[in-house]
Amino acid sequence: PTTNAAAGIMPTPIIDSLASEGVKLENYYVQPLCSPTRSALLTGRYPQHTGIGPDVIVINWPYGVPARETLLPERMKEAGYKTHMIGKWHLGACDERYLPTYRGFDSFLGYLSGAQSYYASAGDRNGTGANILPTCVGDSADHLYSSTFFASEASQIVRNHQKHTNGEGTDP
Repeated sequence: PTTNAAAGIMPTPIIDSLASEGVKLENYYVQPLCSPTRSALLTGRYPQHTGIGPDVIVINWPYGVPARETLLPERMKEAGYKTHMIGKWHLGACDERYLPTYRGFDSFLGYLSGAQSYYASAGDRNGTGANILPTCVGDSADHLYSSTFFASEASQIVRNHQKHTNGEGTDP
């Protein structure tokens, strides 16, 4: 079971199964900045092998994680999983081919650049452009604390998936 100080012990049979039957990553390295670290996490390769780093990707710079790199969500989809991303991307946005929904994620809600105010209503859904979040999800997103908003979106994705797998609905 997975433990959490706030929630206590929660049954997590799928996570437990993955941990007992899969590979446990117990010795790994991170980079000092976000773009190189995200690149390493999603490709399984050191950033210097993907061309990301040592600095972060600036939103208007004409590059991102190269298309030759297969990302974790692409592999997950090949194995039959649904993939959704919520939060910070920061792996390239100068061209639609660098966006999360072109790199294996079924959906994306968050921000494409390196930082955003916790209370900014601007954001992005599925790589459709900056500063359009309220028109995507309605005015209720305006002035919400982003962590709460993102957690609500994640909960909705899980509920929709549960409905689908129980035969009560369609894919999220």
